[in-house]
Amino acid sequence: MRLLHLLTITALLLPLAACSSRPEAMVASAPADARGLVHSSPLFLSTSVGTVTTATEKGKSWEFVSEGLFREGLQQSLGATGLLATDRAPTYIVDVVLIDTDQPIFGTDFKVTSTIDYTIRDKRTDSPIFKERVVAPFTAKFSEAFLGAERARVANEGSMRANIEKFLGAALKALKDVKAATPTS
Repeated sequence: MRLLHLLTITALLLPLAACSSRPEAMVASAPADARGLVHSSPLFLSTSVGTVTTATEKGKSWEFVSEGLFREGLQQSLGATGLLATDRAPTYIVDVVLIDTDQPIFGTDFKVTSTIDYTIRDKRTDSPIFKERVVAPFTAKFSEAFLGAERARVANEGSMRANIEKFLGAALKALKDVKAATPTS
């Protein structure tokens, strides 16, 4: 009976995990094997976040991280990596569609897998220069957070961070031979 009571409370608190997600917990940098590409990339100090939307496909779940929180986490990640346009207008825009999060309702360890579509487009021509769907899992162990709602939050944030990191690495590698666009006056 006590176990049933604990499971019921956990199920009721699980949706509250979305409320406590923090964009700074989603901040990622490029993976080690792509960090050397940052300064020679056309994206270097030239990129900003455009649209962040949630897929409306039937049966898809995206209730634990809001578009706004993800946008902030991605923006901070671009800044931490050195890709964010800070002193000038961006040349490249990253548009995002949050497709799905696959997550458990109960468990000792919570594994969340996020699926996100990224498109980088040249702002001047509005044409895409990079498109990729990124799938990234992250497992929050029972030892990291006793309460299920807290483990769910940690797993969601970890999956978002892992997803952004994979995106940054893939984009830097794919665009390593692309010449930076010259600004138009």
